[in-house]
Amino acid sequence: MEKSFGDADYYEEVYEKWHPKLKTRFEDEVEKYWGRCWGANTEIGRLRTVLLHKPGEAINSIKPPFEAWRYTEKPNLKEMIEDHERLVQAFKDEGVEVVIRKPETYKPPRLVKSIYCRDPSFSCKGGMIVGRMYDALRRGEEVFTAQTYLEIGCPVLGIVHGAGIVEGGSVMWLDETHLAITTGRRTNDEGVRQVTEIVKTTQPEVEVITVPT
Repeated sequence: MEKSFGDADYYEEVYEKWHPKLKTRFEDEVEKYWGRCWGANTEIGRLRTVLLHKPGEAINSIKPPFEAWRYTEKPNLKEMIEDHERLVQAFKDEGVEVVIRKPETYKPPRLVKSIYCRDPSFSCKGGMIVGRMYDALRRGEEVFTAQTYLEIGCPVLGIVHGAGIVEGGSVMWLDETHLAITTGRRTNDEGVRQVTEIVKTTQPEVEVITVPT
């Protein structure tokens, strides 16, 4: 009797022969499927790619009282753009690939602190983790950060959600197997729990060190 895929044993036989169970890890295949070895688990070494944000019309939304925007005065947008362009050129002169984050689409634009690209996300082995910002002035930067990563083909391994709060400025690799995260106003215990789960999935041997502030 001729076998077919309707036969459970035949189905398993075909899969075992031609499509065996996956034995590799995601991180082992990042370069093959995602184009390069994305992610880093160290703060030391040659910088190869950097994410920057070009200042834009959001700056024109800043009006008195400036404290509400966490400024002491309204920045000069023209000067900010000139400084940004000089920084871009300085990186390029050193052979660093510069990725410009997608501009916000909120109307009116309001993300006036977007030049601090370190905060909405951070790197681990295999890709990026997108956090969740504490500051109401900055919540929403995560959206355009994640969109930019996916647009350039960089895996987003997780996005902090629920009650979690994590900002990238609170996260630092001490070495390739030790990750320090400070907790306080800008990073809470739930955020640390979610980040720990993602990082230890990619690297089970990593020790996450929580540092209260």
